[in-house]
Order: sequence, then C-alpha cells, then structure tokens
Amino acid sequence: MKKSLITLTAISSLFLAGCDKKFDDDQKKDIETIVAEYIANHPEKIWDHVERCIEKKPDIIKKAFERILAEGMQKQGKKINQARETVKKYVPEIQSTKNHFSYGKADAEHKIVIFADYACAPCRKTLEAVASFVKSDNKDKDRVQFIIKPYPILDGDADELAKVMLAAHKQGKYQELQAELFKDPTLTAVMTAAQSINGLDVDKLEKDMNSSEVADILEETKKLGKNINIKQTPTLVINDIAVPSSIQEAELPEIIKALDKMKEMEEEKDKRS
Repeated sequence: MKKSLITLTAISSLFLAGCDKKFDDDQKKDIETIVAEYIANHPEKIWDHVERCIEKKPDIIKKAFERILAEGMQKQGKKINQARETVKKYVPEIQSTKNHFSYGKADAEHKIVIFADYACAPCRKTLEAVASFVKSDNKDKDRVQFIIKPYPILDGDADELAKVMLAAHKQGKYQELQAELFKDPTLTAVMTAAQSINGLDVDKLEKDMNSSEVADILEETKKLGKNINIKQTPTLVINDIAVPSSIQEAELPEIIKALDKMKEMEEEKDKRS
C-alpha cells in the first residue's frame, strides 16, 4: 500500500501541476486501480482533501448547490409542463359532470375534480372537507365547482363502493349515501344504511350498481385516470394541473386564492403574447 500511496501522490502532483503527460491504456487502468484501492481503504483521506478544498474555496459548495438546484428545478419544470400538457388534452372529459356528482354551478370560475377511492381514508377526509365547505358561509364557495370522480385503486370493497355511489347518484341521493359512508365505509354498512334513506329505492340501487351501465362509467373513469397518469388517491385536478393530495376544509379558501392568482397570471401572459 506504501507503493500505492507514493504512486497516487505522484500522479496527483502531476495533475495538480497541470502536467500534460499522456498515458497509454494499460497505464490508465493501473492508475484507476490504484486510485480505487486507495479510496476504498482510506475514505477519510478523501474527505480531508474535500475539507481543505472547501476551506480554501468556500464558494464551491454554494455554486455546487446552486447548480444542482437549477438542474433539479429545470427537470421538475419540464415534468410539470409535460404533465399539464397531458391533462389539457382531457380537460373536457375530466370536467364533465355527466354521470358524476358535483357541487356548485357549471359556470363557476374554478373547477376542482376529485378522483377518489371511497375505501381510502384520506379520500373520505377530503370528500368530507369539501361537503362541509360547500355548506359553510364562506363567500368563495360558489366560485368553485367540485366534481367527484370515483376512482377505486384499492382492494376489498373499493370497486363496489364506487358502483353503489354512482348508482345512488342516478337517483339523486349521492349526498345522503355519502354521509352514511363517512360513518362506516364498509359495503355491508353502506347497503344497510341505504335502507333508511328517504326516497332511495334500494332494489333499484342494487340493480343499478350491478348494471353494465354503471360498470362502463367506472371503466371510463379508470381509463381517464390512467391517461392522465393518476397513480394515487385522492388526486385533485385543478384546472389543468393534477395534484396527488388530500385537503382539509381550512385549506380550501387558500386554494381558491391561489387559483385566482394563477388565473391573473395566465391573463397577464395572454396579454403579453
């Protein structure tokens, strides 16, 4: 190892001195082997050199982080833009309320579409937050249309819960059955609770949830989710941005403010172009 250390020191001195010595392929392999062996056996020596370098040139770390951050932001920016372009292709389909329950007016300033799995606890919390928000006295609630798209990805009752909620919507009883689902999300409990909802025909509910029509609606939603790369629930599609995240009621006013700001920026961009 003493020979290796001497050799490494000599090689390092040549490079640090700016030597333009040329090495043949065999020599390069020998050098690589020696350096690799030295680093493996003396990692602390490498760190000593790094520390000395940082002491002499403290800006080197700052510049390195700035470069890494810039590259990361550029890559992330490209991913976000690509994702937005994908979502934009499907906006009419995403925001369609045909066969799906929605809160708010069709001509609302902003649209938030929630892809939710009823077997998923964060999804239920998100849906509960929205249901509470639209009943609140918040002045901005009427400026947003919330559209619910059943998107089961979990095992167990997930698919059947999605179907029963779609079937309840056909009878105009989505909100009533959803309120029961919040209490107990098992299929058995939901079907039992359905019997006590005034105006809900349970026989028709069961028939509809097992129909090819409801199955087709669910498959179309699953296909749509895959097309815009939804891999987890809940996912919110806000205008043309897909955001995999749950939300709390207290966050909704801030989200609306952010949407207002985004709209303002888009309008300014259009004016300049």
